[in-house]
Amino acid sequence: MSLLNMLLPAYGSFIGRFQNIVGKDAFEHIRYGMFDIQNQLNNWFLEATKMNYQKEKEGLLMLVQTKI
Repeated sequence: MSLLNMLLPAYGSFIGRFQNIVGKDAFEHIRYGMFDIQNQLNNWFLEATKMNYQKEKEGLLMLVQTKI
């Protein structure tokens, strides 16, 4: 969340300045919007959380199997 709170306002500010410089044609050069960036960051962190959970689950399973 901290990364989102820092990155999204900065990206929005950049997009605004870019539009001021380039004009109405700016959107032809902007590939990712604010929601695209937000969704991608959320997906990355959700995947990392899922992988960590899976590793913990596998580690506990291995621990239980070795004690049996």
